[in-house]
Amino acid sequence: MRIVDRRFIDKNIHSTRTRQHFGTLLGEKPHIMGQVVRMYPRLTISNLTEGLRNVYTNKKQQGGFTPINSHAIQWTIDVNYIKKIRITEAATAGIVGTVGLEEKYYNKNETFATDDGKQYIVVAPPVFKGPKNWTYKIQRVGNSGAAIQANDAFLALGKNTRFRSNYHPELSVRGYVKYQFNTETHRNFMSKHRSSDVQSAEYAAAQEFYIERGTKKRGGKTEYEYYRLQKLEKDVLESYLWARENHLLWGESNYDANGKCTMQDEKGQDIPIGDGVIKQIERYCEKFSYSVLSTRWLEDVMAAMREKSPNSIGNTYAFVVNERLYDQLGRLLRDDLRFIGGEAKGGEGHYFTNKDGKRIKVGGHYDSYTFQGNTVIFMVDKILSDEYPFSGYGFCINIGVDQTTSASGISMFTMEGREMLSGKLRGMGGFTGKESNVDLATSVDGSEYHLLGYSAVVVFNPYNAAIVRESFV
Repeated sequence: MRIVDRRFIDKNIHSTRTRQHFGTLLGEKPHIMGQVVRMYPRLTISNLTEGLRNVYTNKKQQGGFTPINSHAIQWTIDVNYIKKIRITEAATAGIVGTVGLEEKYYNKNETFATDDGKQYIVVAPPVFKGPKNWTYKIQRVGNSGAAIQANDAFLALGKNTRFRSNYHPELSVRGYVKYQFNTETHRNFMSKHRSSDVQSAEYAAAQEFYIERGTKKRGGKTEYEYYRLQKLEKDVLESYLWARENHLLWGESNYDANGKCTMQDEKGQDIPIGDGVIKQIERYCEKFSYSVLSTRWLEDVMAAMREKSPNSIGNTYAFVVNERLYDQLGRLLRDDLRFIGGEAKGGEGHYFTNKDGKRIKVGGHYDSYTFQGNTVIFMVDKILSDEYPFSGYGFCINIGVDQTTSASGISMFTMEGREMLSGKLRGMGGFTGKESNVDLATSVDGSEYHLLGYSAVVVFNPYNAAIVRESFV
């Protein structure tokens, strides 16, 4: 689908099947919105969800996605083998020492490893010392009987631990299922967006646009439909999609831990706001910074994503970046390609195309990168550029399909029948400004156009994500 003007329609009138109104197109929701947002590739989150038809309505429970009321979505994620438990108190020395961790995660007879690979076994049930502070008695695993050192840099405050296994004697009493302690319930809430504008009758007679929609018929012939879109409607649609996209990226929920909305208008009505992508992932994901971009740095980001993915190969990640980082990635990959084959050969990897012996096209569009069987796709977002105009910024999420739930890594939720509603208030001259003898809703010589809709974006596994930002030293 694309937007064209009247002159294009006049030149191609023979291929026009119908000239329906834009409201007819919206009536085919929700899946038709995927085609609408694809006309605006800068709307990255909308394209990753509606553009790929990853849209759910809360009509009923669907798989693991449980709508708990008209504005909430709740889902459970299994974070087995991807969770790291942070050290809150450095270890004490001794054959049996103690260490403080932020969660009650490990049980007696279970082992964990520190970042240097050393393993420790928990020799007693953990003791609660305060919020995010549990004391564990631990012993070093090994055949040398080495004691725990008080100055061990990997058992210091802020370092991480990871579950390894469990070991029991002959007359052991019980074991534990790690799954029970490594499953989390996440929740997000829908937001309601509106966009409206007013036009005079004279303005209504101005330039019209059309949305061209092609459908292939049997025999390979393409038949086109054209939907009339007045400039007012085009402006309202773009304003609505832009406001929604800003929310899908930056939205911050105003619901408390009990699911109560904390903001009301002067009439006492809730103003529901859910979390956008960045707020969902920044609480759990890895964070990376760079001053000089390198291929090794990019591969480290992909390796961190792979670590939290179910499969080691075959993953696809979306790397949504601002324009500065997009340009930096393009230069990085161009330089890598230039020196394929070695510098001694003069950079044979820098390809060019000779156009009929007259024009030469040099360079290329570097829109993805593959490393060890995993691919990252670069998507540039102008909203990120507006927020970070002078430093590189982006985030990476897994957009592959989960083999257990058959769900994409990111999806849109909406309310059935209220994905997007459109309405007009007709005045004198109707909506075109030229109509006569029409039923009026107002005597004003003008009309109004309104769009309204509900949406919520869900990142199903916010651990499997990364945020990157350029740092200046």
